[in-house]
Amino acid sequence: MNELDGLRCFRLWEYRVSHGSLLLRSPKDAMFATNIDVAFVGVEYLRMSTRLPGLRVVESTFAHYEEELGGSGSLSGATFLLVSSAGSGLVVAAAYRVSEHDEEFLWSPFD
Repeated sequence: MNELDGLRCFRLWEYRVSHGSLLLRSPKDAMFATNIDVAFVGVEYLRMSTRLPGLRVVESTFAHYEEELGGSGSLSGATFLLVSSAGSGLVVAAAYRVSEHDEEFLWSPFD
């Protein structure tokens, strides 16, 4: 799998409040035969654009974003910086994983 190589555009695809699940997807198209999903679980905080071309996920430290996150220390997840050519975003979550598949357009890994 060629994970997050910077060639694909990701979109904020799905968010489920009940389980704090966030899905960013680069869907298959004429250039790419597969979908690439970036799935976060245990999401406690997010700030992002809905379009993330050339996405990279970088684990960061809470201290770096303490002012933005309120400085309360009440968030227990890891801090992930979303870097794209359209700007950056931030997610605090328990974990994330990248997967590649050829499922249908509306298929969800959370079902």
